[in-house]
Amino acid sequence: GRLAALREAHAAASGADPSSHTGIGISIEGAEGCEIVGGRARGFRVGLRAQGCPGLSVTGFDGSGNRRDRLQSTPEAEDAKDWLWPHENDGGQWEERYGAAISLVDCEGAKVTGCASHHGQNGLLLSRCDRAVVVANDFSFNSGWGIALWRTSHARIVGNRCDFCVRG
Repeated sequence: GRLAALREAHAAASGADPSSHTGIGISIEGAEGCEIVGGRARGFRVGLRAQGCPGLSVTGFDGSGNRRDRLQSTPEAEDAKDWLWPHENDGGQWEERYGAAISLVDCEGAKVTGCASHHGQNGLLLSRCDRAVVVANDFSFNSGWGIALWRTSHARIVGNRCDFCVRG
């Protein structure tokens, strides 16, 4: 079925430290063929999270302004605390440690189009989302990853922007 996303979900108080953001703005579980159109979630650890939703479609969602850690590096010296650890995620460590605008878990054949995430830590996390299609999104100006894949194969990722995502 079709689900029009909330017009806007906002959790954290204006001016709150972005590293303190918690919770999930929109959560979907076990909804096969679900469609999210539009909407915005700000001030959460994860703006939109879907798990076990084969054939999910997310179009035009804005997950800007969610959780992000302050960078500790300076122009003079890099700080190892700024690095993201990409080697573990079977237990959802990426969501727990870093957060994201959109996090999809076990959503085979998911489609993400025309979405945005700016000024968060990570744009899109795809965990075990085989045959995902990710087209024409803007996940720029985040302090972590624009798009991150974990145990996801046969995905088509085309025409996206992930400019100025600065952590290793």
